[in-house]
Amino acid sequence: MSSILCCPSASKVTKMSDSNSFALRNNEFHNIALSDKSGDSYINFTEVHENSGTASIDENRQKNNEKKEKIKIEKLDNLYQFKNKNIFIKIDVEGHEKKVLDGSIDILKNNKILMYLETRNNKLLEDLKNLNFKIFYPFIRENTFKFIKKRHEANVILKNF
Repeated sequence: MSSILCCPSASKVTKMSDSNSFALRNNEFHNIALSDKSGDSYINFTEVHENSGTASIDENRQKNNEKKEKIKIEKLDNLYQFKNKNIFIKIDVEGHEKKVLDGSIDILKNNKILMYLETRNNKLLEDLKNLNFKIFYPFIRENTFKFIKKRHEANVILKNF
């Protein structure tokens, strides 16, 4: 049996995720943001832009957002202690990728991971290579999908098996 763990963080985003998940079974929603520590933080978002994907807890991206909401942050390693599992992880956290991955290091080291990651952080990709991740750069356009040798966009696919 497989399950889906969702950590959308902002209450507005959580409501949207709940309404979009009616067809999903075995899903578990946490109203938290994943990070490299436990505690409180703020997520910044705008209600003007319909794309909730612009919300961020990264301080460098807070300038363009209009509202903020206090949220709990937690390490993924504190939520789950998976070992020897096959895990797919999707990370699209608007600049907070390194902190999410730093808080997930035990899961990354102790499991077979297939990961979709949106990042422009080349140092982070080098760190993941040092954890035995292979990096693939997808090229996606309308009816075309292929892997290319150089990064074209922020989309990256990684695996450690």
